Amino acid sequence: MRVNARERTGWRLARMMMIAGQVLLSGCRPEVPGLQIAEVISIPAAEATTLHVDRDGRLWLGEETAVSVLDGGEVVARTAIAPGDAPRVVGETDSSLLMRRGTTAILMFDPASGELLAETAITGEPLLDVRGRWVFVAAGSGAVLMHEPDSLVLISAWASLGMASTALAASPEGDRIYHALSDDDGAASILTRDLQTGRTLRTSVFSAPFVHLATDRQGNLVGVVGGEDDAAVISLRPWGQELELRWRARISSSAMATRIHLSPDGGRAAVLTPGDTKTGLLLLDGETGRSIGQLPEHPLDARFDSSGRLLLLFPSEIRVVR
Repeated sequence: MRVNARERTGWRLARMMMIAGQVLLSGCRPEVPGLQIAEVISIPAAEATTLHVDRDGRLWLGEETAVSVLDGGEVVARTAIAPGDAPRVVGETDSSLLMRRGTTAILMFDPASGELLAETAITGEPLLDVRGRWVFVAAGSGAVLMHEPDSLVLISAWASLGMASTALAASPEGDRIYHALSDDDGAASILTRDLQTGRTLRTSVFSAPFVHLATDRQGNLVGVVGGEDDAAVISLRPWGQELELRWRARISSSAMATRIHLSPDGGRAAVLTPGDTKTGLLLLDGETGRSIGQLPEHPLDARFDSSGRLLLLFPSEIRVVR
């Protein structure tokens, strides 16, 4: 099914939401198998609420007042930080590892020693270019600021668009930015923008705003769209001047805390669902959107490692799903 970015996307998504709602009301919901935990790793950072697996397979755990680095289950670095939101990793370059505190600050760490090197205030959603050239920050006004990743110095900006930025993602080739926007009336869109110049290459209109976006290695977009009563995970494929709908999977909440993590090959999508009282994590097939596993407990965070194992962060432990 090919979706016209300007005229047909919103209509088709609205129709699909209506059909999905009818299915749920009828009580027809397929059984989803539980996830099998293959290993449990005890961690000393009991207050950690964010997790990252770096290029060397080490674990970075974010707390409200510290960042810990674990290698082989042992703490090899622990850096105190000012009290605030637990930092979450934005990305890595050859010389720095960047973490965000919500939409208010970026912290830069030495990836080898774990030492805090710099911190800068931001007012938006940050994204590291896949080639490590720039840090993009999508502001509430729709403007996009560009920072140098190894110094966090502001070097350029794209003009305000008069709509609020809601999510940001980059193509795996490093040539395009996907910029999700929404206005006060609920109008929503994704701009496909040239990464070098900010020029809009394509505008795709949707019936509800995206609150999270990610891309897989094949260049497909996966995002959370909608509100608390009609949220869904949607996968889109760039196709010429359009975004083609690949699949849609309904979830019970699109609270801003909801996040998607993709396996290295794009074959699985782990969806954290903090607003769901019955399911804490949903595992979807990356090709079809079909549910292939779920967990009733609510992980604090989740990440895939380079081998495709799914790591789930819980208080004082990490559970590994193979």
